Amino acid sequence: MLLPLTLLGCTPSRIAQAAAETGKVRAGILLPVLPGDCRRQIDHAPAPLGANAVAVLARERAQLDQANGVIRRCANHYDNVKAELEGAD
Repeated sequence: MLLPLTLLGCTPSRIAQAAAETGKVRAGILLPVLPGDCRRQIDHAPAPLGANAVAVLARERAQLDQANGVIRRCANHYDNVKAELEGAD
């Protein structure tokens, strides 16, 4: 009967917040901020009506190269953070 009375003040958000704080304290690790471009969407190249198909394809390939570059940088960032954390054991 004491347990339900104790839990009355614990809303799901307070429980989640307490769990997050407990996890941070136990881990003792704060992750670095993810590079900003890791969350940025790369738009498709514009394809105006009547445009030369080869030119549109070339612009789209350039956009794809840019997007792949972002993926490589973000993956390298993650790999570096992971290596540092594994070395901290």
